[in-house]
Amino acid sequence: MLQLVAALTVSVAAVSQPAAPAVVVDEQVAAPQWHSDYGTALDAARHDDRPLLVVIDSPQNAEQSVAADLLEGEATAKLLAKYNLCRVDASTPYGKKVVDAFGAKTLPHVAIIDKAGAVVLHKQSGAINADRWISTLVKHQSGQRVAQIAHSTFYRGDVNASTSTPVSSGMSFNSLNGNVIQSSPTVTSPGYCPSCQRQAMGY
Repeated sequence: MLQLVAALTVSVAAVSQPAAPAVVVDEQVAAPQWHSDYGTALDAARHDDRPLLVVIDSPQNAEQSVAADLLEGEATAKLLAKYNLCRVDASTPYGKKVVDAFGAKTLPHVAIIDKAGAVVLHKQSGAINADRWISTLVKHQSGQRVAQIAHSTFYRGDVNASTSTPVSSGMSFNSLNGNVIQSSPTVTSPGYCPSCQRQAMGY
């Protein structure tokens, strides 16, 4: 009898317990896959329609390398998944060619190339902290080029400088001695292009 009561008590307790909430497991992001060949990585970026993140550093030298947690850590894994990735060891003969092609004066050197593989969207050299790294990856993850409108003012020696012509958005103006020249907006980029770099490396 006691066994029956005990069994019923357990049974009732089991029924009255609220259902355990479903556990939602965050999808695991695959570990970043880094190319070591710039030409291969650039071709992949053009094919995948994703921007290319290029890291040129010397992994054996802490002062000249990007911290491992920024390249492979969980905090940046989802952001890195938005990019095709290329990491070149600057201490190798091939790496030295890439350093020269990018005009990198200080290591580590980082560049982000648009998803068309045509324009360098961002470049920086020297030590990289986590906050700046993340903000840079967020900013350029779409791989889109942004048109920058250059505005200039009248030549300082011009006596008519006080009567300047209003500048409307979407147009670029240059002026010298009061003569205003209207031109179309231009897309600006740092002073080198991915294709030029490939040619410099013998591709």
